[in-house]
Amino acid sequence: MQSNDQPKNWKPWDRVPYQPITKRPAFKLPNGARVAVWTIVNIEHWLPNNPMPRTVLPPPMGVPFWPDVPNWTWHEYGMRVGFWRFLKVLGDRNMRATLALNGSTIQVYEDACIAAREANWEFMGHGFEQIPMHRLGTPDEVAKIIYVLCTETSSYVNGAEIHINGGQHV
Repeated sequence: MQSNDQPKNWKPWDRVPYQPITKRPAFKLPNGARVAVWTIVNIEHWLPNNPMPRTVLPPPMGVPFWPDVPNWTWHEYGMRVGFWRFLKVLGDRNMRATLALNGSTIQVYEDACIAAREANWEFMGHGFEQIPMHRLGTPDEVAKIIYVLCTETSSYVNGAEIHINGGQHV
């Protein structure tokens, strides 16, 4: 089923019924293959004036600083260069990927999202803005989600369950 064909009330369990591994037959890949690879390309919208949600480069002497230019630049390189290389490499091999993204990337990196949709990639959301996972969302952040769902940007959404309970499950 193509993602565009899914009804608005589609739920994840409608796609593949739940069955514990202990009660199902052995999974067989086509043509006797022994390995399956799920390619996930992750894009995020980070704000350099906030603490980075996770860092690749440790801060000097263990003391974080803002803006966190070293960690911001590896993120920016990924969005300006890395994503486009993944798109080409996978496209050249007629392969699709799953694009894992925050909702805000659809507005900030619209070209990348359009290119992924045109390549028939599957979209998998994880939050709206990239924030530290232990921090609860604010009412303003929840309002942004509601706003986007009322705009044309929400055309990317083909099935979602958004819990608005203080930001714990957005």
